[in-house]
Amino acid sequence: MNLILDIGNTRTKIAIFSNGQLKYYTAISEISVDYLAKLIDQQGEVHRAIVAATGAFGDEVKEWLQQNISFFLQLSADLSFPFQIKYRTRHTLGNDRIAGVSGAQVMFPHKNCLVIDAGTAITYDLIDDEGIYWGGNISPGISMRFQALHTFTQKLPLIHAEGEIPTVGYSTETAIRSGVVLGVIYEIERYIRELVGQYNDLQVLLTGGDAVFLADKINYPIFADEFLVLKGLNRILEYNAHT
Repeated sequence: MNLILDIGNTRTKIAIFSNGQLKYYTAISEISVDYLAKLIDQQGEVHRAIVAATGAFGDEVKEWLQQNISFFLQLSADLSFPFQIKYRTRHTLGNDRIAGVSGAQVMFPHKNCLVIDAGTAITYDLIDDEGIYWGGNISPGISMRFQALHTFTQKLPLIHAEGEIPTVGYSTETAIRSGVVLGVIYEIERYIRELVGQYNDLQVLLTGGDAVFLADKINYPIFADEFLVLKGLNRILEYNAHT
């Protein structure tokens, strides 16, 4: 079985895959050696593991994984990938972006795919039907936009995405909410329209913390998968284990 750790700034997502299928998933605030040891004892023998760390990844946990897992990887741009990377600044490419396009290949092999990861930032990443990752774009996420309006103005309140979203706001609260949420939706839909004209049979995948909130608001067929990054990490682990 494969152990997948996606360590972010505020929580760690943990998954176990067996024969390519997600067997176990949880998310916790802090990872520890004791937690991992108990988890593996409960779930069964783990032979391979991969860590994608954007947050703090302690030496103790890393050393334990290296000593107790027969094949261990930490995600970096130096690994081998099951696709070709054309991104010019490969070593600045975020882990979630790499894993997202890998996950798209798992779900839709040999198809043109646009991966939209709607989290703290919104990332757009394109991988084509020949397995070439061309790059993408990065913009502020929903929460960041709300926070920016509140922080960089004197009078605008901090509000949240939940609530009425009229086309024309009738109060300061609805004006902010509609401006942010509809702005994100229109941005996503414009990216899709541009790429649909350039790539045949484009498959759009949506993941990230705001994926559920956005999925039914976008006027285009969307494949939403909260586990896309984890599936992509598992694919990268398997690929490196067999090359």
